[in-house]
Amino acid sequence: MTFERPGNLCIVTAVDTEFKIVAGLLSSKHTQSLAGHTDMIVCRGLARNFPVSVLKTEIGAPGFADKFSNFLSTQDFDAVIVAGFAGALSPDLKTGDPLIYTRCFNARGTNNKEKPSARDDFASIHCNSQLSKFIIDSLRNSGSKPREISGVAVERIITLSSEKLSLGAIYDAGAVDMESFDILSACSRSGIPAAVLRIVSDEALCDLPDLNRAVARDGRMHAGLMALAMLSAPVRSFRFVLGIRAAISSLRHNLGIILNA
Repeated sequence: MTFERPGNLCIVTAVDTEFKIVAGLLSSKHTQSLAGHTDMIVCRGLARNFPVSVLKTEIGAPGFADKFSNFLSTQDFDAVIVAGFAGALSPDLKTGDPLIYTRCFNARGTNNKEKPSARDDFASIHCNSQLSKFIIDSLRNSGSKPREISGVAVERIITLSSEKLSLGAIYDAGAVDMESFDILSACSRSGIPAAVLRIVSDEALCDLPDLNRAVARDGRMHAGLMALAMLSAPVRSFRFVLGIRAAISSLRHNLGIILNA
């Protein structure tokens, strides 16, 4: 399949901020909870008269893989793009950088102490190369500078710089998130081309406040606990907020390019 522009596109996001950014780029839109899955919300609208559906789950939400597979089975998408924020695992990646995954490793359920030479023995899945090329070409033609890297999916937010650098070395990867592997796997099983666009929200050499304290069992962020976590580490939190602001601007800009390509 050659991609000039996917006709019926699904964009998958995790947190509310990501979802609102993408939904805000659409026209003639309406939002609803999925029947039987009140924790999953979809916004359907248009971008240049092409149909686009934006799906919101939560951070590494349990059972999401099965729910997403069921969702795909009821739709007729031409392509899926995972879009959102990611932590950098390489010091040369900076806040706001757009990243295109070539493949995504599954680091959940491991102790992350395997030797880097064993990387290709780890579970991984490749993104669709033609869809990824469409995204990269669209961004580069508009002056953006996407980086092609491998990603890693984990089961908790990686907050310490030392852990980020170690994870990056083990998998020879550039970014970490909590959803991409499941989404790519579900799309592969359904025969739907899928790609990943991530924006660096925190750099590899920066520690984060312990945001895991604020993630509920269903993957939702608890506002009160998040505030406590940030108050307990004010310097880290200040850097994190600055990084998120830059990432929000970059995600809106780069997704706008893709949707109007």
